[in-house]
Amino acid sequence: MALREYITHNFWLKLLSLLLAAMIWITVRNLQQGGTIKRPTDIVHEERLFARLPVVVLKPADDPQTWSVLPASAEVTVSGPRRILQNLSARDVEVFVNLTDVLEGDRLIKKLQVHLPPGVALVNLQPKDARVERRPANP
Repeated sequence: MALREYITHNFWLKLLSLLLAAMIWITVRNLQQGGTIKRPTDIVHEERLFARLPVVVLKPADDPQTWSVLPASAEVTVSGPRRILQNLSARDVEVFVNLTDVLEGDRLIKKLQVHLPPGVALVNLQPKDARVERRPANP
């Protein structure tokens, strides 16, 4: 195999490998010399509190029963990148009780669940449980 063919065979893979090796070497050398890796400011995580969010009942579509939830609202603390949290509204954070697996019972204690947009993490939820009661049917 000629030298030129040896260099040009899989050239892009060789170049990519060389670039990755250089990036790893620079990173390790920087860390060994007491340096730190800084995150860009646009991905700094912050926290945000949403108070008095309504608790919604999630039930099967064919369930004619009505349910009441106590407490009827919850407090949710979330964290995420600053740019996402700045655009986040209370409508984007959904607190719910899942009753799709309930077969019987008039009074239940169920865990509250939270649906959040991508990139947002749940930090705290108060309360964690809710009392769910079946309402009597109106004649």
